[in-house]
Amino acid sequence: MISIAMTASRNGSADTLQIRYWEALVRFGNACGIEVAPFTLPLYADETYIGWCAEHFDGFLFTGGVDLDPVLYGETNDAGLTKDITPARDTFEMLLGRAVIRTGKPTLGICRGIQSMNVAAGGSLWQDIHSQCCLQEHSPHDENDKPRHTVYVNGRLADILGASVVETNSYHHQSLKEVPTGADILAHAHDGVVEAFALRDHPYYLGVQWHPELDPDGVSEKLFTDFIRTVKALQK
Repeated sequence: MISIAMTASRNGSADTLQIRYWEALVRFGNACGIEVAPFTLPLYADETYIGWCAEHFDGFLFTGGVDLDPVLYGETNDAGLTKDITPARDTFEMLLGRAVIRTGKPTLGICRGIQSMNVAAGGSLWQDIHSQCCLQEHSPHDENDKPRHTVYVNGRLADILGASVVETNSYHHQSLKEVPTGADILAHAHDGVVEAFALRDHPYYLGVQWHPELDPDGVSEKLFTDFIRTVKALQK
């Protein structure tokens, strides 16, 4: 059995996580014959605790959620483009991201997760892609809308997915702007919005902008299966 620790969202005084992340890890683990024990990490920003987690869990999943504080990548929110901020989560994920870079533990990021991993590694974000950079719609217009678009994949991720063009869902208004030194952009939408990245010299520090755990399909299965198998292969 492998242990995969997941980052939480803060809801009032509680740190919570949508069950679909648990379900995806267990389902796709079972499908490839690997038992997965998911854990939700509380947003306890103590460096000793986070260091212990980075050493003892087998893998990490940075999950979706609200916007990151732009001060983390050297900008301000003077224009009000960043809508929601959870300081406790920002602090926790910056510390955890840097810790798993040091330990080399396999880490997958989803939506906010790719953004958090990018900033933790030294990158930056577009605070609002719709007003700053992009041409196509990346966010739902209402709760019944489920936008999808074409994503062009290259490098390591193309090998994982077995395709250079895939269709993904799209639920975000921020995205990666600059990636850190030593990172590769592995996917983009036709308007240039970054859809995936990875650190080149890390065993597995990879994030995607879409939600593979939401309405999972063949692309989701290949991504989760590759992540889970890598966690198992590198388990100590």
